[in-house]
Amino acid sequence: MKEFVWTTCLFFLSLALSSQNPSAPNPEPRDDEYTIYSEVIQTEFGKEGVERIVIGDHTLMGLPPVMMGMTQFGSSANMQKIRDTAAKETLQDYDQKNKSSIPLDSKFSLRVPLVLMSEAERDRIFQVKGKGEKRSGNPKGFEEFYRLYPKSPGFVTLSRVGFDAVRTQALVYVGYLCGGLCGDGKFFLLVKEGGVWKIQHVAMTWIS
Repeated sequence: MKEFVWTTCLFFLSLALSSQNPSAPNPEPRDDEYTIYSEVIQTEFGKEGVERIVIGDHTLMGLPPVMMGMTQFGSSANMQKIRDTAAKETLQDYDQKNKSSIPLDSKFSLRVPLVLMSEAERDRIFQVKGKGEKRSGNPKGFEEFYRLYPKSPGFVTLSRVGFDAVRTQALVYVGYLCGGLCGDGKFFLLVKEGGVWKIQHVAMTWIS
């Protein structure tokens, strides 16, 4: 059962990524988006023993309902804090930007090497094809993943960053999968103080 749940999560995550429309008009991320990505990634995954970070090379719009239904929800009070604290334009900017997926590049500033994983490579590792070329989750996908990317925290996905009008408040979603019943998704609300971005609130939306 454990194997079924996490391989199904992987499968539907790949559908969420591949079903997005990277060609829709959407400005490329600005440098401050990469500053925010770097701050959140370093906070979440910059732990002792981590020697590389593996990120999907396109932004993720969101998780499909079926995957959400297979996980446990938490931190609803924290999600309410984000809703109450975030400016209207921050939420609107986040929603607008995440209607389509765009490519990411290597502008991150991290203490360890970064790997941007392509959709083709992700599918090669995590999917197998059955009869009629129907895709399904590869139950040994993470064995291959960690063979290729040892001492990484798992496969990370990022949303676009939503900003308020003066770009001193930001909202971003970060998800990751790390193996059997291992992974979560979180929203981060950040504020810019003294020219430095700091995490103000964190809300977990799912956990596997």
